[in-house]
Amino acid sequence: MKKFLFIGLIMITTLACQENKKTSTLESDAEKEISTSESKDVIQSEEEQRKKRANREESEANTKKTIANWNGQFIKVDAENNVCECNCIQLNFESPATLCIDQNAGIDIQVKFSKDNDVVNIHYLNGSGNISDKNPIPWADFDKNNIIATITRNGSQLNLDWKGFTIDQKLATDYAILGKKNLEGTYKRK
Repeated sequence: MKKFLFIGLIMITTLACQENKKTSTLESDAEKEISTSESKDVIQSEEEQRKKRANREESEANTKKTIANWNGQFIKVDAENNVCECNCIQLNFESPATLCIDQNAGIDIQVKFSKDNDVVNIHYLNGSGNISDKNPIPWADFDKNNIIATITRNGSQLNLDWKGFTIDQKLATDYAILGKKNLEGTYKRK
C-alpha cells in the first residue's frame, strides 16, 4: 500500500511538473509574441513616420514646382464649348496681362501677377470700357497696384477669388460685381 501511495505521489508530482512546464512555456511564448508584436508596431510606426515625412517633403517640392510652372493659359472650367473669348487667363509673371471682364461691353483690365508663397496675387494697373454711356467706370480713381483678386491651386486647377477694386483703400462696392461675375471661378490649363 505504501508502494501504491508512493507511486501515486510521484505520478501526481510528475504531472504537476509537466503542467507547470506547459504553463511556463505558454507564458514565455505569449511574452515573446507580445514583445515581437510591440517591436513590429514600433518598426511599423517608424516606417509610417518615414513615409509621411517623405510624402510631406514630396508635396512641398511639388508645390514649389507647380508654383514655378503657373505660367500659361487657363480656361474657366464651365466655359461653353471650351472657347476662350472672355473665359481665359494668361498667367505671366514677367509682363502685364489683359483680363476680359465683359466681352459685350468691351470691358478689359490690365493687371500684373505676383507670387506670395502658394498664392498668386492679381494687381490692378488700368482698365478700359464702360457699363453704359450714362454710367462710366472711374478707371483712373481705382487704386493702382492693389490686389483685386487671388489665385490658389487646387490640384491641377486654379481657383480665382475676386476681391474687388478699391478707391482710397476702400472697396468700390458699385463695381465689385464686375470681376466677381465674370472672372471668379475655377480654371484649368488650356
